Amino acid sequence: MTVARLLLLMLVCLGLTTQAADIYKTRDKDGNIVFSDKPLSDSSEPVNLPPINSVPSTTPSYTPPTPQRQQQQQTVYELRIASPRNNVIISPEQRDLAIAVKLNPPLLEEGQVLLYFMDGELLEESTTTSILVREVPRGARSFTVEWIAADGTTLAISEPVTANIMRPIVRPPAP
Repeated sequence: MTVARLLLLMLVCLGLTTQAADIYKTRDKDGNIVFSDKPLSDSSEPVNLPPINSVPSTTPSYTPPTPQRQQQQQTVYELRIASPRNNVIISPEQRDLAIAVKLNPPLLEEGQVLLYFMDGELLEESTTTSILVREVPRGARSFTVEWIAADGTTLAISEPVTANIMRPIVRPPAP
């Protein structure tokens, strides 16, 4: 590259940097202040901005110590209702409904229980992963299960499952 071309390129770059740094302040017809990179009217005033405040990056002098021993892993409790599936329709012939859950890890500690709920009302407290609900009333019924530790703390709560129970309506004969 020739010296003349290099000099021309430097002048163009210098012109771009000085042009990009100009900021103008103008008041619009409603009295609002507007800032722009070009004068918007004859009343536009150039704004002198302070230099950009920058600090060079540094390398941190502190490095955190590496752990000497493995930390204990906290148990993650998973609980979900396996049966019935969500939004199932239960026919009028099926009078009872089984609720089954999947647990991970399984009930290991003495005193852990599962609380089975229908529409927020406690159905049963059990140490088994399934129960049978007899004569479920008609309508959309929401089921949840809560896993309780021996000390009474909640370990997990299942996502609610809705079962739509169909039942015939018995009406007395018309007079």
